[in-house]
Amino acid sequence: PYVDIKFIVLHRPYLETVASHLDFDLGPEGHSNVISGFLLLLSRFLMSNLYGAAPDAAVEGGGSSAPSWTIVCADKLSSKEYDTQQQALAAREHVLSYL
Repeated sequence: PYVDIKFIVLHRPYLETVASHLDFDLGPEGHSNVISGFLLLLSRFLMSNLYGAAPDAAVEGGGSSAPSWTIVCADKLSSKEYDTQQQALAAREHVLSYL
Protein backbone atom coordinates (compact mmCIF):
# COMPACT_ATOMS: atom_id res chain seq x y z
CA PRO A 1 0.00 0.00 0.00
CA TYR A 2 1.03 3.58 -0.54
CA VAL A 3 -0.22 7.06 0.16
CA ASP A 4 -0.53 9.49 -2.72
CA ILE A 5 0.39 12.87 -1.26
CA LYS A 6 -0.09 16.03 -3.30
CA PHE A 7 1.46 19.33 -2.28
CA ILE A 8 0.05 22.74 -3.07
CA VAL A 9 2.59 25.54 -2.90
CA LEU A 10 1.09 28.98 -2.36
CA HIS A 11 3.47 31.46 -3.88
CA ARG A 12 3.43 35.05 -2.69
CA PRO A 13 5.51 37.89 -4.11
CA TYR A 14 8.85 38.03 -2.29
CA LEU A 15 8.82 41.75 -1.46
CA GLU A 16 5.25 41.59 -0.13
CA THR A 17 6.24 38.65 2.07
CA VAL A 18 9.23 40.47 3.53
CA ALA A 19 7.36 43.78 3.91
CA SER A 20 4.44 42.16 5.73
CA HIS A 21 6.59 41.57 8.84
CA LEU A 22 9.26 44.26 8.93
CA ASP A 23 9.83 43.79 12.66
CA PHE A 24 10.55 40.03 12.39
CA ASP A 25 14.10 38.63 12.46
CA LEU A 26 15.76 41.91 13.50
CA GLY A 27 14.38 43.91 10.58
CA PRO A 28 13.74 43.64 6.84
CA GLU A 29 17.24 42.43 5.90
CA GLY A 30 17.20 39.65 8.48
CA HIS A 31 13.64 38.68 7.57
CA SER A 32 14.53 38.58 3.85
CA ASN A 33 17.40 36.19 4.67
CA VAL A 34 15.04 33.89 6.57
CA ILE A 35 12.49 33.95 3.72
CA SER A 36 15.28 33.25 1.20
CA GLY A 37 16.35 30.25 3.28
CA PHE A 38 12.80 28.88 3.29
CA LEU A 39 12.55 29.37 -0.48
CA LEU A 40 15.81 27.49 -0.98
CA LEU A 41 14.66 24.57 1.19
CA LEU A 42 11.29 24.49 -0.54
CA SER A 43 12.81 24.53 -4.04
CA ARG A 44 15.21 21.69 -3.14
CA PHE A 45 12.33 19.62 -1.78
CA LEU A 46 10.10 20.28 -4.80
CA MET A 47 12.82 19.52 -7.33
CA SER A 48 13.61 16.22 -5.61
CA ASN A 49 9.92 15.27 -5.53
CA LEU A 50 8.72 16.16 -9.02
CA TYR A 51 6.50 13.12 -9.44
CA GLY A 52 4.60 10.79 -7.15
CA ALA A 53 6.06 7.46 -6.06
CA ALA A 54 3.08 5.28 -6.95
CA PRO A 55 3.75 2.62 -9.60
CA ASP A 56 2.44 3.62 -13.01
CA ALA A 57 2.69 1.67 -16.23
CA ALA A 58 3.07 4.91 -18.18
CA VAL A 59 6.50 5.57 -16.70
CA GLU A 60 9.34 3.11 -17.27
CA GLY A 61 10.93 1.99 -14.03
CA GLY A 62 7.95 2.88 -11.81
CA GLY A 63 6.93 6.19 -10.38
CA SER A 64 3.89 8.19 -11.28
CA SER A 65 3.64 10.42 -14.32
CA ALA A 66 1.47 12.85 -12.35
CA PRO A 67 3.20 15.77 -10.63
CA SER A 68 3.23 15.53 -6.85
CA TRP A 69 2.93 19.30 -6.41
CA THR A 70 1.32 22.36 -7.90
CA ILE A 71 2.33 26.00 -7.49
CA VAL A 72 -0.50 28.48 -7.01
CA CYS A 73 0.37 32.18 -7.16
CA ALA A 74 -1.48 33.58 -4.15
CA ASP A 75 -1.49 37.12 -5.49
CA LYS A 76 -3.64 35.98 -8.43
CA LEU A 77 -6.23 34.71 -5.92
CA SER A 78 -6.46 38.03 -4.13
CA SER A 79 -9.53 40.15 -4.72
CA LYS A 80 -7.29 43.21 -5.22
CA GLU A 81 -6.34 41.75 -8.63
CA TYR A 82 -9.93 41.89 -9.94
CA ASP A 83 -12.59 44.54 -10.49
CA THR A 84 -15.39 42.57 -8.85
CA GLN A 85 -15.76 39.90 -6.20
CA GLN A 86 -17.44 37.71 -8.82
CA GLN A 87 -14.30 37.85 -11.01
CA ALA A 88 -12.13 36.91 -8.02
CA LEU A 89 -14.35 33.95 -7.14
CA ALA A 90 -14.34 32.76 -10.76
CA ALA A 91 -10.53 32.92 -10.84
CA ARG A 92 -10.31 30.91 -7.60
CA GLU A 93 -12.70 28.29 -8.97
CA HIS A 94 -10.59 28.08 -12.13
CA VAL A 95 -7.44 27.40 -10.07
CA LEU A 96 -9.22 24.79 -7.95
CA SER A 97 -10.40 22.94 -11.03
CA TYR A 98 -6.76 22.10 -11.82
CA LEU A 99 -5.86 20.76 -8.36
